[in-house]
Parts: sequence; structure tokens; C-alpha cells
Amino acid sequence: MPSAGNGLCTRPARMGPERGLTLVELMVVVAIIGVLAGLAVFMYTKSVEDVEASEVHDVFAEIRTKQEQYHVENGTYLSLSADENDLCCGATKNNPGDLSSAPSSWTQLRLDFQRGALRCNYAVVAGAAGDSTGIGTKGSQILPDPPPTDWWYGIAECPSNGKTYYTRHNEHRVIEY
Repeated sequence: MPSAGNGLCTRPARMGPERGLTLVELMVVVAIIGVLAGLAVFMYTKSVEDVEASEVHDVFAEIRTKQEQYHVENGTYLSLSADENDLCCGATKNNPGDLSSAPSSWTQLRLDFQRGALRCNYAVVAGAAGDSTGIGTKGSQILPDPPPTDWWYGIAECPSNGKTYYTRHNEHRVIEY
């Protein structure tokens, strides 16, 4: 109803309680939901990264232990991959890899992971002291040339977050590449 006096339209007087939300109230609710959704995505991404980092540490610890046992028994480390780009075991961004597709060298090293599937893909390259044959581009950045002792290094690539990790025979740590 137009009000008398100034010529502007005003809201008519309401007879009961107000119903619904104003545009400002609705915008505040949407903003709060947006902030909560952003936090949820961040926390989910962080938890996936933590799970993958934990897997990489576990897998490399298992490989390190088995490589040392193999070295004691055979006098050399065992390459689990043809080169650092020969990754096992088929993990993709949305699907974990299957250990049943692992090359026979993984069985030869007697790797026995407690998990049935891997979220990251792995390559392990090994060689003899003084021989840099087989060291790839990434390996040449983490090993001296030529290595003074028998050597191996591992690469882990995690497709869901795009991170790459590495370790080497004389380190008990995993480093993000």
C-alpha cells in the first residue's frame, strides 16, 4: 500500500509473525555453508595425503628391510623395476593398485604388505658400487655418480595428490621429491 506523504512505497503492515528469510539472512546462510564445505574439502584432502604418506613410509620400510636381507644373502640389491618409470601397481586417482599385478621381482624379494591394495605406484632400481647404469633422471639427483657402494633407490608416485616421494639405500627417511 502506498503511504501518504512522501510518495514512496513501504511494506504493508503484517498481521502476524514474519515468515521466510530476508535476502541478507539467506546470503549469510549460504556463506556459512560455503565456508563449512571449504573446510570439509581441505580436511578430506589433508587426510588423503596423510594416508598416502603413511603408506609410502610403510612400503619403503618393508622394501628397505627386505633389500637388506636380500643383500646379505646374495651380495647385491634387487631391482624391482626395469627403470624408475616402470611403476607398480596400477593405482589411479580414484582406484587403488592391485598387488596381484606386481612383477615377479616383488615376490622374489618376499615383500608381504599387510594391505591388499596400494594408493601409490612404486619403482625400485638397484645397482652395484661404481656402476651408475640404470640410474634415471630422478635417481641421478639423489645418488652420487657413480655410487661408491651397492645402491638402490625407490620412487613413489601418488596419483590422487600428484606427489612424488623417494628414499635410498642409505637413508631411513622418505623425502617428498
